[in-house]
Amino acid sequence: MEWKQGVLQEALRQAEQSASVIEAADQITRVYDFDVHPYFVWMRDPATTLEAFRASQQPYRYYVEHFSRPLAAVLARIGPAATRIATVFDNVCEEHGRGDVRASHIATFDGYLRALGVPASALSEPCPPAIAGAYEAFLNLALVSEPEVGAASLGFVEYSHIGIAEMLARNMHERFWGDLQAQEHYRFHAEIDMEHASDLFAVCEPAWQAGRRQATIRGLLLGAHYWWSLFRDMLPQPPRAAGRSIREHFASPDRYVDDTRIDVELAAELVTAAATVPATVRVLGAHGAVVAPQGEALAPVDVLTVRVSIDGSAHEFPGAVRSNDRESGLLLVEFTVDARPRAQALRARLAGLR
Repeated sequence: MEWKQGVLQEALRQAEQSASVIEAADQITRVYDFDVHPYFVWMRDPATTLEAFRASQQPYRYYVEHFSRPLAAVLARIGPAATRIATVFDNVCEEHGRGDVRASHIATFDGYLRALGVPASALSEPCPPAIAGAYEAFLNLALVSEPEVGAASLGFVEYSHIGIAEMLARNMHERFWGDLQAQEHYRFHAEIDMEHASDLFAVCEPAWQAGRRQATIRGLLLGAHYWWSLFRDMLPQPPRAAGRSIREHFASPDRYVDDTRIDVELAAELVTAAATVPATVRVLGAHGAVVAPQGEALAPVDVLTVRVSIDGSAHEFPGAVRSNDRESGLLLVEFTVDARPRAQALRARLAGLR
């Protein structure tokens, strides 16, 4: 990570003077700012494809699967049973689906990977050494250190993951990656991670308030370092562009329109014959659209064309179907060509209809 040593030292000084552990963690996140981490800059780069992102996320499943082990180690290091129950116990239970393997975090993450298009056979591929090294580092730290060290390191992960989860979910929404359920895993974590971080920091808070802060500071720093290094090792290649949001690559707000209603036609080349059904665009972006077929349902297809007629002129957008949600009846279509030049008239009309 690139920073001046003085920046980190100032963050540490501010952290040590913080009134609470969570405020100290916030100071550390100002140095370890994952919004500008090379992995997430690469993720937001318009040149990054769904296939490349999917390949980078697949091995992360092993970190998700084993994250509960250092949590359990922290739990084991806490003496009073009441403190264990009040802090880390519920987090450990939730990681394991409260006894239901289908609700465990590894199961929900595998569901997210399948929603991205990862085949089930790929989920059994070996764990890369970099991923194993990350969870082993957290596990060893929790096993051999004071409980405040392990709790602070994992608390930093949970705390910083709030923003990471929001960033991932937003990027998938804006890029039309995965199916309509692909964002649920990270949106769920954006909601629960604050509670988990607070519970872990509660392990450290008594010592913090008593002025014994070095163990917690050490845990925060090591957690930040291990966590940052994990995503660095997941980066397939250096990022090409440094945009904070995919929306920055649109020249004006009407280039991305959410919650819209415009009538279109869906044309699909089926095995037996060509089929055309009316549909409504619900969401339009530079990379794809969410459309709702009307009347007779369109048979499951992999490719189709969104055909729009404006002032008697037809505009066609070839796309690949990324999801076919049976319950909602919605299709998520990723444009397979750069449709922006042909989308100007459509976006101009959409801007007027908002």
